[in-house]
Amino acid sequence: MSKVRVSKRKVCCHGDENDEGSGHPLIYLDMGEEEEIACPYCEKTFVHDCTVEAVGEVSVRQSGLRNNR
Repeated sequence: MSKVRVSKRKVCCHGDENDEGSGHPLIYLDMGEEEEIACPYCEKTFVHDCTVEAVGEVSVRQSGLRNNR
């Protein structure tokens, strides 16, 4: 599954919004002092990165694409 960089240590997950078949109930995850946490349903991994302005897929960030604002 994908890795997502986040600026907060508390995140929510409801599966892959791009794939209707991989959705699951909305859950909230708390990293505590850890640097990453994986969703127990879909295994999407959230990685804490205090330099990230908004939530974004790691693969998108690495390709140089940015969200339009």
